[in-house]
Amino acid sequence: MPKTELIKSSFSDLPEWENEDFTKALGSFIESCKTSKTKEIYRDLCTQAVGEKDAKKFLMTHFMPYKISQLQNEENSILTGYYEPELRGSLVKKEPYLYPIYKTPNDLVTVDLGSIYPELKNYRLRGKLEGNKLVPYYARGDVSAKSLKAEVICYTDSKIDLFFLEVQGSGRVTLENGKTVFIGYDNQNGYQYSSIGKYLASIGAIPLENVSLQTISAWLKDNPLRIDEVLNYNKSMIFFKQKDKAASGSLGVVLTPKRSVAVDQRYI
Repeated sequence: MPKTELIKSSFSDLPEWENEDFTKALGSFIESCKTSKTKEIYRDLCTQAVGEKDAKKFLMTHFMPYKISQLQNEENSILTGYYEPELRGSLVKKEPYLYPIYKTPNDLVTVDLGSIYPELKNYRLRGKLEGNKLVPYYARGDVSAKSLKAEVICYTDSKIDLFFLEVQGSGRVTLENGKTVFIGYDNQNGYQYSSIGKYLASIGAIPLENVSLQTISAWLKDNPLRIDEVLNYNKSMIFFKQKDKAASGSLGVVLTPKRSVAVDQRYI
């Protein structure tokens, strides 16, 4: 795991800083103040922000930008965008709604290693019990062949769209009656994520420089007999829970377009 450090920077080093919509940026911060965790850290600042007239001055007075740098000469970091997938679905399994969106299985065991070893904070071990031993849980390719002990939120009509829902971690499903079901990340089967885009590039299906959600999806639709082969390359599988609002982050606040940022807590 590469180590990182934060290096103090300046607002003038931020690309397009002067063209920022500071009112929206401050609004995003105020929205995050609705959570107890943010209130605890920024109690006084949250109070000041509500009545602030000069958003740019407020942000530059109370915040400082930092550059994230790796201590070792590791591979470059990955920066990706997020979108909220919209799927079609049914509460009942029937054609064409054949692909289940699972809740966390009853037999999935999650061990917070940080509760035992403080130096392993934010690391979790997942598996299932066989006797008194914790063994790996079912990989993606095993799930269809096993009797998964999990409730189903609903069924969707596209295995491909369901896969990308897992990649994003949350989304919405429009049912046949027009009702919208919001779903979000709840747990994971314990396997490390593997990029199917890199896999497709490695077998010569798509040039690496052309790999994207769109090109992957198009290739899978053009090669239906190889969908399982490609999707199962990623052994990781996400389990969901039903939510009462649109996509939200770890603080429980609805994400703000072009403002909210997700980070890996193992690094930052």
